[in-house]
Amino acid sequence: MAETQTTQKDPVIVVLQLTGGNDYLNTVIPYNNPLYRDNRKAVGIPDNQIMHLDAQYGSPLHGADQAVLG
Repeated sequence: MAETQTTQKDPVIVVLQLTGGNDYLNTVIPYNNPLYRDNRKAVGIPDNQIMHLDAQYGSPLHGADQAVLG
């Protein structure tokens, strides 16, 4: 009897950093940390524009991301 072999891989996120003004706290956002909201009032990303990566961190949503996530 032939065995069926499946390969399951962990999800991967790729961050491409270009030279210039990358703001690392708005690349991987600690959205559940109250210090993020308290200290980044002017440049913080609103909750409805964050794609949650896990229970603590997220990444900003861009137009194409919103279309993929539905």
